Amino acid sequence: MPTHPMAPRHPSPPKTDPTAPRSPSDAKIRRTRAGRASCRGPTRRTVHRVARQSARAAWLLAAIVLAGVGCTAPDSGSTTTAAAPSADQPHSASVSPPTAPAASSVVPDVPQPCRASDVTATVGQSSSAAGSIGFPIIFTAASERTCELDGFPRVSYVTGRDGEPVGAPAVPEGQRPPGPVRVGVAEPASALVVAVNVRNYDEDLCAPVAVTGLRVYLPGDEVPLHLERPGTACSRPEPVTTQLRVGPVVPGTTGQ
Repeated sequence: MPTHPMAPRHPSPPKTDPTAPRSPSDAKIRRTRAGRASCRGPTRRTVHRVARQSARAAWLLAAIVLAGVGCTAPDSGSTTTAAAPSADQPHSASVSPPTAPAASSVVPDVPQPCRASDVTATVGQSSSAAGSIGFPIIFTAASERTCELDGFPRVSYVTGRDGEPVGAPAVPEGQRPPGPVRVGVAEPASALVVAVNVRNYDEDLCAPVAVTGLRVYLPGDEVPLHLERPGTACSRPEPVTTQLRVGPVVPGTTGQ
């Protein structure tokens, strides 16, 4: 059997003893490799760690600032500005509810009943009829105040301004107006008086006496007005009971 020549064996590297002292060159190589590793690896980790810590610190600082702003009370001397209301909020401060119209404080000019001090009385133009004389008593306003007369005045003969009535008073006759009559500036009113000629009566029954005028009471008033109108009247109230007749107050100056 042929035999193959044996391949030469390479000698195995000598085994190193870990406890054997190393050469200076080996120590230098290890220090160089360790330094490179320490410069490359630790540097990247440090950068990432610092970045993460910086980010956390930034968030923490922002949270502290926001918390401080929200919790800090405004100074007493500082000026605060109210936030404008949003579109969803009702503008109650700027919109006022409609108010009812204020009641008028002006009292309407409602005429009151005339009193003696409100009017001036005069005797108007007389006219003769069979056995009597008629004349109006005219009432005009004594001031700018407007008043009203409603009904019949009371009329009687008198012997003087402060004298006693003579004979029977005037008898009301005629139909009164449907409402009161205004007396004001340029608004006169009047009542027609008819005086009977007492000479037509029996003298013993009439007992005629001279009179100086008429005493007139406005409707509803107790203060008399005196009108100068000399004449003759029956002093006995009976049987001559109609020596005077008076109509209601009407607008104008004629008594009719």
